[in-house]
Parts: sequence; C-alpha cells; structure tokens
Amino acid sequence: MRKKMRPAIVLACMVGLASAAYAATATTDGGGAALDAALKTCAASVAKDSNGGPDQTAMSACMTRAGFAKPSQDGEHRPPPPAGAAPRK
Repeated sequence: MRKKMRPAIVLACMVGLASAAYAATATTDGGGAALDAALKTCAASVAKDSNGGPDQTAMSACMTRAGFAKPSQDGEHRPPPPAGAAPRK
C-alpha cells in the first residue's frame, strides 16, 4: 500500500510547491516596478518638507502626472501605522 501512495504524495507536494511559487511571483511585481520607479523619480524631483521627506502635495501632483492617482480615502478604514512610526501631521 505504501508504494501505491508514494506517487500521490509526491504529486500533492509538487502541486503545493508550484502553487506557492506561482503566488510568490504573481504578487512580487504586479505592476509594482513602474510604481516604484515613479515613486523614486517623484521623491527625487520634488521639494522636501520640514521633516526632510518629500512634500506630500507636490508628490501627489507628480504621481498623478506619472499616471498614478492617489486612491480616495472615503469611508475606508486606514490601518494604524507600524509601531515606532512618527504620527502624521
């Protein structure tokens, strides 16, 4: 009986590993490379705020020009910031 079960177990393991590998590659980029490039370009080109980060108004305008509009926050629950993060003003 063990010899008959071996191919089924191997197949199940291969399917599990393949689905995990596919999920990792599908979510790794997902169009994120273009977004990351636009974020870096805009952050380098806009004026800095008093904290040394990019000015949010200018950053939003630059990202909109690059084709990435900021999602609306109407009625959406925003998750809390990570522990140790400075509060937003």
